[in-house]
Amino acid sequence: GAVAVVTVDHVWPAGGDRSAHWGWIAEQRQAAWELTRGDPDASFVVAAGLGVRSTLSPAQCDALRRAGLGHLIAVSGLNVGLAAWAILALMLRVGARAGGFRVVLSWVPLVAYVLLAGTSPPAVRAGIMAVGVGLGGLLGRPHHGPALLVTTSVLMLAIRPAWAHDPGFQLSVAAMATLVRAPAGEGMLRQTWRVTWVVL
Repeated sequence: GAVAVVTVDHVWPAGGDRSAHWGWIAEQRQAAWELTRGDPDASFVVAAGLGVRSTLSPAQCDALRRAGLGHLIAVSGLNVGLAAWAILALMLRVGARAGGFRVVLSWVPLVAYVLLAGTSPPAVRAGIMAVGVGLGGLLGRPHHGPALLVTTSVLMLAIRPAWAHDPGFQLSVAAMATLVRAPAGEGMLRQTWRVTWVVL
């Protein structure tokens, strides 16, 4: 019930045309949202695959939160890593005659996926690292996990320094630092425990 009087001396309208690139991405995400309305299964796929949480009903969101599975509807480095692996496997089968160019071709849908998923810091980090691993393979040089992670992190912060304060960036880098420094032959259970401890 409070009332206040506000005086505005100057107004600076946001000028310029909207970016055609980002406008197209927003349109695709909106189209995915519209296509899945009323279908709980399809809306979950879009929410988990593209990070468009608004496709889920409030009841679905509450159920996921109560079950401790809210992270499933956030695009993470794991999503991008699985996408990179699937795309590369497909390209290696389909483009057998393309030689090393198959790896470069696999980067196009990977970058498109990271952009469509909203370019969250963990997704960008995973995408850059996937490209780095592929580049190392093309050059015949084995990649060094810690060096690749540091290079990726520096590149990301050079492009967008504000990511240094983003919890998603911090947690993603911390988790990946644990994985790239894991002893050889360490089992999945121990790796999961180490990542969980570091993230906590």
